Amino acid sequence: MDKLISIGMPVYNCVDYIDDAITSIINQSYANWELIIIDDCSQDNTLGKIEKYKDSRIFVIKNEINKGLPACLNICINKSRGEYFARMDGDDIMVKDRLEKQIVFLSSNPNIDVIGSLAYLIDRNNKIKGFKKCIFPENLDEVIKFQGYFIHPTVMGKVEWFIQNMYDEKIKRCQDFELWLRTYNFSNFYVLRENLLFYREVQANYKQKYYQVYLNLKQILKKHRNLLSIKQYYLSLMIAYLKYMLFDIFVFIGLLQPKQELGLNDIEEIQKQLNKVME
Repeated sequence: MDKLISIGMPVYNCVDYIDDAITSIINQSYANWELIIIDDCSQDNTLGKIEKYKDSRIFVIKNEINKGLPACLNICINKSRGEYFARMDGDDIMVKDRLEKQIVFLSSNPNIDVIGSLAYLIDRNNKIKGFKKCIFPENLDEVIKFQGYFIHPTVMGKVEWFIQNMYDEKIKRCQDFELWLRTYNFSNFYVLRENLLFYREVQANYKQKYYQVYLNLKQILKKHRNLLSIKQYYLSLMIAYLKYMLFDIFVFIGLLQPKQELGLNDIEEIQKQLNKVME
């Protein structure tokens, strides 16, 4: 097995974390990859840090104008030369054997189009905070109910599938939910029950984020109105709206908690894993 994996990594103002992301890719146990980095007009020194890497497997594209995440992902897909396409964000860290485990599964299960995985949560200092909550939808109704399918930066799939099913560049947030919703009825998805990514959770102003999610969700549900029952349509809108309007209350009672806790011994062992990736 020596199939090429194309890794698409759009970045914007990731100067504090980009070294960790790239290092975790270079240190992967599976070495046959290409990394396509799209710098989306970063205003910090992200591009300068990227350009210091001389690995021939790393390709850098600098956008002349800020295009947004879905447009950058489509550029990565179109530039991919591999058989498989993997997502990665500029502030996350791959578990050392992420690529190996995902390509072994996809090679052994050619009927599967896209897979994802579980993820650990880390803070701005690379400290383990817990598990990121994950869903396992069993039907289209649950994809709509949970407003998603995968932890987005954990996905890997056939390049051919992504070329045939590009991201909607008009959807600036929740573009992954729109993609899974649009393709669910004719695609095969699967989530590996392993933590293959260290997902960084440092974003502030969550209430504003939930407002943007609500606005984009309205756009997505309107676009795919034919896939939804009246109940699904209005229930999804209501849930998204309530998350925004009652954000402070939901946080206080723990309904919007993004993580699952870990014991101290587990945290120590996982922290060793992360530190080893960064050696």
